[in-house]
Amino acid sequence: MRKHRTPEQWQTLVDQQCASGLSASQFCKQENIGYA
Repeated sequence: MRKHRTPEQWQTLVDQQCASGLSASQFCKQENIGYA
């Protein structure tokens, strides 16, 4: 089941990914988010 996120939720995830120092694909895998 896909989880629908608001633009604000996506922005939070992008900010977290930037702060984490992980690549986008690594962060998505860690957070169980589809990379596409």
